[in-house]
Amino acid sequence: MNTTVIAQEDPYLWLEDVMGEKAISWVKEQNAKSQKLLEAEPQFAAIRDKTLEVVNSRARIPAVAKRGAFFYNFWQDEKNIRGIWRRTTLAEYTRFVKEVKAPILANLTEFGQTPYFTVDALKTIEISMIIYPLSAFRAMSRAAEAVYAGIRREGTQVNSVEHMQTRKELYEVLGYMNYEQKLDQLFGQVKP
Repeated sequence: MNTTVIAQEDPYLWLEDVMGEKAISWVKEQNAKSQKLLEAEPQFAAIRDKTLEVVNSRARIPAVAKRGAFFYNFWQDEKNIRGIWRRTTLAEYTRFVKEVKAPILANLTEFGQTPYFTVDALKTIEISMIIYPLSAFRAMSRAAEAVYAGIRREGTQVNSVEHMQTRKELYEVLGYMNYEQKLDQLFGQVKP
C-alpha cells in the first residue's frame, strides 16, 4: 500500500502569534459571537453563576504535585483569576495537611519530574486520594503508535491483533452489554 501525504498551507498559522494584534482581534470577535449565542440560552445565567460558585469556592480540594524537593499547587480563585503557583517543602506540606483537616489529593504524572511514589508512601504524609490522570492514556497512545506504524509499514493490522482485546474483553471492560440491556429497557426492543 502506498500512501501519499499532500502538504497543505495552514490558513490559520497566523494565530500562532498569540500576542499579535491580528490574532487577539480575531479571538475577541469569535468570543463575542460565542458569548452572544450562549447568553441567549435561557439557562445561561444560572449555569454561569453555579459554575463560578464552584470554581471560586475556597472549599475545593487543592491538587498538589511534587517536583524535586518541593510540592507545587496551581491555585485560581476570584482574587487570582490568572492563577498563582504555590510552592512548599515536605515539612511545610505535612504541617499544612494536618492543619487543614480535609482530604488531600495527589495528582501524579510520569513525566520525569515527580518521583514514583507508592500508595503506601503517600499515606505516610496523609494523602487521602491519588489520581494517575494520564498513565493509561499515555500507555494507550504508545500502543496506538505501534499499531498505526505496523499498518503503514505492512498495509494491514493483522500482526497487531494478538496485542488487542477481543470483542468480548472490550465489551466486558466497557460494560457494553449492560448498556445494550438498558437501551432495550428504555426503548422496549428485545433482541431475538
